[in-house]
Amino acid sequence: MSENKILLIKACLEDLSTELLMSIFDYLTSIEILVTFFNLNKRFRLIIYYYLQSGYRLTQFNLNNTNYLTYKHFCKDILPNLKSIITSFQLGSNYYYGQIDYFNQYELIRLDSLTIHLINPNTIIDILQKFLNYNRLQWFDKINLIIDEETKGWNEQMPFCVQNIPVRELRITGKK
Repeated sequence: MSENKILLIKACLEDLSTELLMSIFDYLTSIEILVTFFNLNKRFRLIIYYYLQSGYRLTQFNLNNTNYLTYKHFCKDILPNLKSIITSFQLGSNYYYGQIDYFNQYELIRLDSLTIHLINPNTIIDILQKFLNYNRLQWFDKINLIIDEETKGWNEQMPFCVQNIPVRELRITGKK
């Protein structure tokens, strides 16, 4: 696509009314909105803040089906601007080595829920060790593994007991 066409598209987006942009946002996830529009300009950023604050879309992020590049962009460019208001994160089966390192770079002081879906047991050990290393587990009062329909609560031996069991979900819930 030529540079002129890109400029034309950008100019057209910037000319849309706030109401029309918000209608477009209704069809997108909060991650898609932030990754696509957050750094365009100040007007878009204000519209996004206003739009996502309604219904807690700005504080709860579901990264279940997010690819690594989008996740990396979100953590590097967007998360620093939102770190003081995020309350909930969900990571999915597209877990990549090092995701927790990006996630742990920022002190998410309001985080009270972290859920990781469909991950292998070795990854659980890695995640829990990262959280222990970053001293983050003290923020939470409940850590559960969901294995099929059975929920196992946290204890010191859990990571070693589940090494060969397929885990459906790791849920870390905060102090209420």
